[in-house]
Amino acid sequence: MTLADTPSFPEQTSGTFATVGKIAKIAFPLMVGSLAAAGLQIVKAGLLSYTGQEADLYLLSMVTPAFIFMLAFLESLAITNQVFSSKSVNNWAKGDVFAATKIFSIMGAVLTCIVAAGFYGTSFFIGGLWAEGPQILPQMSLFVLSLLPFLLFEMRNGALRGQGRTGLALLPFVVLIVTDIAVTWVAVSTFGLGFHGVLIGNIAGPLVAMPLAFYLLRREIGDAERGAPEKFKKHMIGLTIGVAGPVFASMFAGSASAAVIFPALANLGQDIASGFLLIVRIRIMFIIPAIAVGSAIAILVNQMPEQGQGAEKRNILITGILSVLVVYGFATLGIDALRGEMVGFVVGPENAILHSTTAGLMRALAVTFFFIAAFTMVQVILEHLGHGVFVLLVTIVFELATIGLTLFVAARGYDVSAYVTVMNVTAVASFLVLAVVLANFIRKLERSDAV
Repeated sequence: MTLADTPSFPEQTSGTFATVGKIAKIAFPLMVGSLAAAGLQIVKAGLLSYTGQEADLYLLSMVTPAFIFMLAFLESLAITNQVFSSKSVNNWAKGDVFAATKIFSIMGAVLTCIVAAGFYGTSFFIGGLWAEGPQILPQMSLFVLSLLPFLLFEMRNGALRGQGRTGLALLPFVVLIVTDIAVTWVAVSTFGLGFHGVLIGNIAGPLVAMPLAFYLLRREIGDAERGAPEKFKKHMIGLTIGVAGPVFASMFAGSASAAVIFPALANLGQDIASGFLLIVRIRIMFIIPAIAVGSAIAILVNQMPEQGQGAEKRNILITGILSVLVVYGFATLGIDALRGEMVGFVVGPENAILHSTTAGLMRALAVTFFFIAAFTMVQVILEHLGHGVFVLLVTIVFELATIGLTLFVAARGYDVSAYVTVMNVTAVASFLVLAVVLANFIRKLERSDAV
């Protein structure tokens, strides 16, 4: 069996090591691919920093809310298509995967254009509320549009991952990463295009890699028969309402605080805003293994028969989650100890102020590295298993709390330590609440012996 093979499922509950092994076979390729994608974003920020294009780095930090808004659309559809594909392994018609991928791609393209138009249109009347808005919002619009090719790529690669072929799905990602870095490097360092060089890389990588992802998915699905149109329609509506809707809404709501925090930090100085951007990018890389494990756990559960094997499903959930929490406890200590070295990878030695500011923020926000990773893992599991409404409710409550506290801190003119306290407290509290939701789900699973 290779990393790309779909695992089999025993009738009896596996031991701890066997369960961890099954999760790792799916999670490892997911983690490598996602780490490469997140690392790509850090490389791009580093290119701007090392080439002395600090104004473009600041602009990249200011469009980060647009990036997060875009992820709300992209990930909600990619996760839903991945769930559809994993369900088709044993439960649904495999031949419907391409039809679902096409429909979700069209939805994603339309939503992307709407978001881009919204940012651009807002730039005409935001000046009274945000002085930099008329200049930054059009760039946000361009940034959103530059991610459209990646959305279309991810629809197909997500379907391939849903089939359990997570190792094979790494190949298109490698092509994407290499192409993106090469194009961005030339655009930024040779032609001095700065922020717009980043956009060109965003477009080039997915366009080059998409044909390979399409070919691999076509080879995997083959000539599998399509299911009854009524069932396909029912599955699409069910997943759109039960998975895509809540995932989008929770991620969209989850991006709201970023839209408030970044401008607020910018008022404290450009170095603080840029430093927080770098920390967010590094933290994304840090939490990706947790996301990969959460996705792997959900894929394993979704590939199993919808009825029965409750003990095996419960074992997969508990073993996987506890393993991640233990590993992340030690990893958080390590990242705090090595924060200076990590910041040094993306901030040149000639920019001592930005380096020290970023390192100081990383230490102050170390708590968020652990708890946001844990929260995101549980979020992914619940969303994949059709419990996105619970995630949405929790997200809305804590995003509103974060926004309210951030505005209070800004109005009172507090320094950066107050913002740090808000982010730390909300990260801890949101995970604890979502953990209760997951525990209740596992108890119901045990009682009913079914998902």
